[in-house]
Amino acid sequence: MNRRPRYLADLVHRIVLTLAVPVAGCGSNGAPAVGSDAGSDVGPTIDRQALLDAGTDAGTPGDVSGSDLSASFGDVGPSLTGLRAAITQAAMTGDGGTPLDVNLAILWVTETVAATTSDGGVSADDPAGFFVQGPGGAMFVAVDPATLSPPPQQGDYVYFTATRGEVHAGARWITAVTNYGVIRRDPSAAPPPLDLSAADRLVSYLDGYEHLRVRVRGTVAGDFADAGAGFESALITTAGIPVATPDLALRVPVALRRTMNLRRGCAFTTTSPLWRHDAQAQVHVWTADQFTPGACPGDADGGIDAGSPDAGPGVDVLASADVPRADGSRDVPTYDPCSIAIDLSAGTPGADGAIRIGSYNYAAPAAGLGDLGLLGAGGCLAQTSGGAGAVGYPVVFRYTMHSAAALVASTDNPGTDGTFNSVVAVLPTCTAAARPLACNDDVASDGTANRRSTARSAVALPAGQVVYVVVEGWGPTAIDASTGAFELSIREQRPIAVGGACRAGELCVAGAVCAGATPTVAGTCAARD
Repeated sequence: MNRRPRYLADLVHRIVLTLAVPVAGCGSNGAPAVGSDAGSDVGPTIDRQALLDAGTDAGTPGDVSGSDLSASFGDVGPSLTGLRAAITQAAMTGDGGTPLDVNLAILWVTETVAATTSDGGVSADDPAGFFVQGPGGAMFVAVDPATLSPPPQQGDYVYFTATRGEVHAGARWITAVTNYGVIRRDPSAAPPPLDLSAADRLVSYLDGYEHLRVRVRGTVAGDFADAGAGFESALITTAGIPVATPDLALRVPVALRRTMNLRRGCAFTTTSPLWRHDAQAQVHVWTADQFTPGACPGDADGGIDAGSPDAGPGVDVLASADVPRADGSRDVPTYDPCSIAIDLSAGTPGADGAIRIGSYNYAAPAAGLGDLGLLGAGGCLAQTSGGAGAVGYPVVFRYTMHSAAALVASTDNPGTDGTFNSVVAVLPTCTAAARPLACNDDVASDGTANRRSTARSAVALPAGQVVYVVVEGWGPTAIDASTGAFELSIREQRPIAVGGACRAGELCVAGAVCAGATPTVAGTCAARD
């Protein structure tokens, strides 16, 4: 039975306990008793020494020793819950930025973010700022720490007046503050990060978790792609969310990803505030100390390095394709590509009905998958002038059929490198001996031959059948097979009724065939004689 995790309730409990611990204040009076003002007011309801003052302020701004009315946490001011709700409500009414006048105190600074661009500026998606956490959750303050005095540091307890907020890509930010100050600095007193590794509601409770300092252990389940200036992201899985979803990703700086050779299949642990982009929860890393790498597939490979510098024994960073040396040696990872197959079943089809994903086969094993056969023997592989050809460096995707239909898998898309000689196969099992349900080596989609491929099953596959779509390179031998970036599309094509228009190779209903179609002219599904 699914039950809502108690992470948020436990977090609030820890914060209350933290706030209730007496601490020493500034000045000669030590720790005053409950009911006595601890210092000068910085606003009508916020004491400079709010951690010491447990009652509602009965004095006026600037008083030193006004008496308190009651023993409560009134001096802390509003919780972040109400502030986030106000920003959200304003955004729903069309206000791009929300004027605020909210006094906040006893907020723990969990992380600071410096400017991200080389000229010292900030990007719209990743401004400099700092994260605060307290009663009601956490928020990102999009104000450069260097502009505040003293600049906020991790472990600070701070107060300020929030004067502006906005919703940016689904996240609530504070974008302007006044009356900023530091109550105390004590990183050792900070509550531990919230461990969301086993949380099955991490995505569905994103509104509550956003910007909290969290710990996440997971595995990279997809290829890294551009995710804004200076960053890349990839889908991940965790113990709580074991199947990859577009709503959960790891986002890291490009330089860090390359330095640590992060790739599909790598395990990791992060400790940092949870970022978001609309509905996507982003386990985010800004600096190397927030990231602990785990084991990666292919950590030991079988070749002399012919391309990018190694990040470890026998491991290429692979920022670009690894080009064989004159002696033919090149790095060849040894992991099982089937074990890290990306599941595309939950992907959202586009207007053309196709699910699309970008990837590359630079860092894939040399051994090909599937018993594809040669054209001359009824298979699908082209042949060299010297005889047989071969496939290598396979990348695997898993897909579950939603309906009884032919499956069309293709690299004949704009995102595929023109120099990548790809082969596409649809396999019933992910093995070297599997006979393909569909296979293609080069397709003539526009009336001319090209190196991209479109595999189309000749019969309808039943709903619920699991298949493996393999993209690999062709070459004289597996070790010499082609590598490159590609855009894969997969589409279910339901059988076309008699009399319906069809393209070359499309599946018609039983007893009918697509007649008169060419690569550039549509035909008609006609009953067989």
